[in-house]
Amino acid sequence: MKRFVQSILVGLVCCTLIWISVDPGFPYKQPEEMTEEGYRQCGSEKWNEYNRAGRKCLIKAYRNKEKAEFTSFKQAIEIESVPTTLRTNGSTEVLLILDRRMDGMSIKEEQRIFTYSCTNMNTVTRLSVRPILKHFFTLQNCTGENEPQPVDLNGGI
Repeated sequence: MKRFVQSILVGLVCCTLIWISVDPGFPYKQPEEMTEEGYRQCGSEKWNEYNRAGRKCLIKAYRNKEKAEFTSFKQAIEIESVPTTLRTNGSTEVLLILDRRMDGMSIKEEQRIFTYSCTNMNTVTRLSVRPILKHFFTLQNCTGENEPQPVDLNGGI
C-alpha cells in the first residue's frame, strides 16, 4: 500500500511539472489596467519574449466581446522594434495597428501608422522551446486603406 501511495505521489509531481512547463503563465490573473480610450491593457511583449497571460487576456476579451489591447514589439533591422498592437472593440472586429514611424529602412511613404480592420481572430498553437507550446493570433478578412498588408498577418502574431 505504501508503495502504491508513493507511485501516485510521484505521478502527480511529474504531471504538475509537465503542466507548468507547458503553461508557465499559471496561475493566470487578468490585468485590470485600462487605457485612455477605455481598452483593458492586456500587456505587451518584446520581440524576444512571450507574454502568455497577455495573450490569454486578449483572446478572452475577444471571445467575451470586451474592449482590450495587446502589443507585440516585432524585431526590426535599424530600430529596436516595431510595435504591433491588436485591439478588440467589443464585437467580432479586431484592429491591427502597425506603427512604422521609426522604421528607418522603410521608404518615407511607409513610415507611418498602418491600421487594418479584421473580422475574425483565432489562435494557432506551435511547438517551441520554452514554453513548449506557444499560442499566436491569426487574423482573417482584413481590410485597410493603409496598404500594403503586413506579411505576418496570416502567419500568426
